[in-house]
Amino acid sequence: MSEYGIIPEPLNVIISKVTVGEQKEDYHKDMNTVMSEQFIVTMFPIIKSLADAKGRPAALMLDNAPYHGRAISTPPTTTSRKADILSWLEDRNVPVSISESKPVLLNKLNRFLKENGGRLGNTVFYLDTEAAKYGVEIIRTPPSTDAAALYRHVDNYVDEIRDIVRQKEAEDADEKSDQECLDAGLFGDSSFDEVLESDVSEEF
Repeated sequence: MSEYGIIPEPLNVIISKVTVGEQKEDYHKDMNTVMSEQFIVTMFPIIKSLADAKGRPAALMLDNAPYHGRAISTPPTTTSRKADILSWLEDRNVPVSISESKPVLLNKLNRFLKENGGRLGNTVFYLDTEAAKYGVEIIRTPPSTDAAALYRHVDNYVDEIRDIVRQKEAEDADEKSDQECLDAGLFGDSSFDEVLESDVSEEF
């Protein structure tokens, strides 16, 4: 769904393999990472094309379902080898030396993460890398352990999208009405702006 309505192109019918008693109202019993990634990647060129046609940046909002967040690169941890920590820091132009101990490198790692978006901000996700190839930005909803809070957060976005759609429909209707009046010659030889200006002058 976009602010202009439901995108018509996507169609992916899944026949559930679980019993009726095990099925839920949503698709979480059937969805997995492979299926999710394959479908979303096919949507990137469609999203980009639609956004370009509207002169808008292309973006896709995803929640934090596990199958949306397969990481292909993550920052080192305390259990990582010293060589891996050293290499990771070097790749990000952090001054380090092979002679430094692992605890020293971990301190530099933690400082870097704290100042540069944390572990999540330095995690590379598969879908993000694929989206970038098409010029699409992935926007992820904030993580939450409170399901109710997450649903309320998503509902806020739904309301915002509805408001945008209603506003756009109203603007389109106004523009269409004005154009129809012009086409019908109801304003004579005057433009709509000129008629509006004269109406305002008479009013005041």
